[in-house]
This record gives sequence, C-alpha cells and structure tokens, in this order.
Amino acid sequence: MLQVHIATLTSMAKLFLPGMIKNKYGKILNLGSTGSFAPCPLDAVYCASKAYVLSFSNALRAELLGTGVMISVLCPGATKTEFARKANMEKTLLFRRLVMEPDEVAEIAYYQLMRNKKVIIPGFYNRMLVLSIPFTPGMILDRISMHLLKRGQS
Repeated sequence: MLQVHIATLTSMAKLFLPGMIKNKYGKILNLGSTGSFAPCPLDAVYCASKAYVLSFSNALRAELLGTGVMISVLCPGATKTEFARKANMEKTLLFRRLVMEPDEVAEIAYYQLMRNKKVIIPGFYNRMLVLSIPFTPGMILDRISMHLLKRGQS
C-alpha cells in the first residue's frame, strides 16, 4: 500500500511532469480519500498514505503554478468497487451505508478535473464529513472512525 500510494505516485510525477511542463500543458488526477483528512483507527496505514497523496498533490500544484500543468486530487468516500471485499471491509458500517457508484464518482472527478478544481470530494455526505473534521474533537473522530470501520458488524 505504501509503495503504491506514496513511492509510485511520487515516481510517476517525477517521470511525467518534465514533459508536461515542457509542453506547458497537463492535468494529473491523484486518488486520495475522505480518509486523507484525518487519522483513522483501524485503517491507520491507509489513511496516513492517503494523507500523503493529498499533501503531495496540493504542494505540487502550488509549485506548478504558471506552468500550464494542473494537479487535482480526488477524495471519494466509500465507493462500490472491489476495494471493500479485498480489504475485508464489506460488513463495515462504512460500506453498508452511503456508498457511491463508481460511474458517479468518475463523472464528478472528470468534470471537476476539467475545471481545475484542487480537491474533489464527490457526494454531499462525503463533503459534509470532511468539512466537519476540523470542528470535531479528536476523541470523537476516533470513536466515529472505529464505529464505521469495525470489521464483522452485521
């Protein structure tokens, strides 16, 4: 996970950015998560690596200002893909409620990328969740996260 979310993301940027800068045009869409915005007990490595994606993307976007290259970061919440099954999270509350369809997430991502939006958070529920994080005490965030991510719930 760390290799894909951090090392590969960084290497791909290093590989492709020089050509984009030379052409004075390019768009990069990196994949973060709503988990990018807060530490998540029971999913610590995933959320920490997605926090890197968000921070790296935002910093690189600022560095590239005026080059014609734009970076956006997509931060979806639970999405109906194979992720939940492969991560053994199908029975968590997070993936049993308010799960978005992948085509809806992709459509929103493409539209916002074309508009050069910095951070793309698809879905009303996901935006409200992310907006509430700075105003929620850490102990409460931890409890909510553990409640949403607890495996084996029925």
